[in-house]
Amino acid sequence: AATTSIVVVAFLVPLWLLIIQIAAARAVSAGSDDAQNVAALVGVVTDTSQLMAVLDRVNSGGRQTSVVLPGGGVLGLPLDPAAPSLVLARSGRAFTASTPTGREILVPVETAAGRAVVRTLVPATLLRRGVPAAPGLLPPLGLALVVVTGVIAASAARSTVRPVGAL
Repeated sequence: AATTSIVVVAFLVPLWLLIIQIAAARAVSAGSDDAQNVAALVGVVTDTSQLMAVLDRVNSGGRQTSVVLPGGGVLGLPLDPAAPSLVLARSGRAFTASTPTGREILVPVETAAGRAVVRTLVPATLLRRGVPAAPGLLPPLGLALVVVTGVIAASAARSTVRPVGAL
């Protein structure tokens, strides 16, 4: 049972870490989709009221998307246009960065007026969505695995001992 327990722990710990990574990857992927969809509109739509309507719909999902216009104005949720990540994105580089509040996806967009930047923040709560349930599910799974292997081991031991006892 001790060996089986060690093997089960060696299985469950990486499984839990995988669950954490998958949850974060899903949230960042959804945030990237938001940023890229808004970036496609920013490149062709010049009416800021239309862009604000799109941002209002996009921001209803928990992620926070803003657009920094070429002149420095901000559409959507307020943010500091002089932030280092925005300065780097204005240089033409798209990237994802970790922040104290989550992960931000930055996408530069060339417009007729200059380079705009779309920034989507995926809050830490969304990065961990579904993860708190995993610690509650994994121990019963581990216990079930130990019990099943114990039953199988006992059965295998009986089938070995019976023929030896018949000698």
